[in-house]
Amino acid sequence: MLKFFCAVSAVLFVAGCASNLPDVQVKTVDKMQVLFVEKQGNFSDIGNAMGMLFQYAGTNGIQTAGAPFGVYYDDPKKVAPEKCRYDVCVPITLVADSIAEKITGDVKIKEIPAVEVAFLVHKGAYSKVGPSWGGLFKWIFKNGYKPDGPGREFYLNSPQEVPEDSLLTEIQIPVKK
Repeated sequence: MLKFFCAVSAVLFVAGCASNLPDVQVKTVDKMQVLFVEKQGNFSDIGNAMGMLFQYAGTNGIQTAGAPFGVYYDDPKKVAPEKCRYDVCVPITLVADSIAEKITGDVKIKEIPAVEVAFLVHKGAYSKVGPSWGGLFKWIFKNGYKPDGPGREFYLNSPQEVPEDSLLTEIQIPVKK
């Protein structure tokens, strides 16, 4: 009976510990063409920039093709918030050169190359995403990978459509072995 209790306790302990580990996977993200705007400053301005990009796409007949996302070049723990650089992006269908040539101002088009990423999906408020980033970085190093580019957050649903605790954010970090 004691052996059974110890075995069950060990399984429950391991299962409990495993549930605290992030559910991380690795995948290849295909290349994509995006409308984007370069930003510097507090990350909280990303919503306004996304709205501007969607409005720009609609006004100019550009078809969006996926979840909007941010590409983050600086770590806000190491760089002052007002100096943090990031891009706000919206994937689009391929745009003819004639349309691309007409794009002016802050909005630009670029192609983001295919890349292998480690990723996880964070559920909850954007303001509470920090520990998920930390867990993803720990997983990367623990599993023999190295970060290979700026991290990205794909916003899978909208705060205008779901409660804050139901927001889904896919955090991706490009990796290499």
